[in-house]
Amino acid sequence: MKILLHLSILFPLFFMTCSASGYTLSDAVNSLKKFDANQIVVNKTRTQKQVGEKVQEMLSKINDGVELIKVEKTNVPPELFHEIIRVAAITMTVDPSEAAIEIILPIYQKDKKAFEKALEQLPKKDRESFKNSIKNAARESSEGNG
Repeated sequence: MKILLHLSILFPLFFMTCSASGYTLSDAVNSLKKFDANQIVVNKTRTQKQVGEKVQEMLSKINDGVELIKVEKTNVPPELFHEIIRVAAITMTVDPSEAAIEIILPIYQKDKKAFEKALEQLPKKDRESFKNSIKNAARESSEGNG
């Protein structure tokens, strides 16, 4: 529950400070590759606050990658789609708000084929949940929530 509190405090800051300017597709891939699920586990050396901050950092880098994909007309490496989806799936393990889904929805809508191909690289247990979440978000975006 404390993680949610930290995310609710940090999430607005995320949108105010996030910018993809001067950031290349290669930079986006490399920055996402540095994240793994172990970084968001509370343990003796990592507090819930630190985990919340790491999730926020992950969401920021996801957003940077999405912004690049949105403006790039061609040559988006499949690896960028894969890394965005992989890191988004990691954040979803501790962020029940599924903020990552809202961030990546535009790239799902822009290129479903590339998105779904990258989604196939997730472990099966994560893939179905992720697929349902993104499809629900897309439906709500087009039809409304109700």
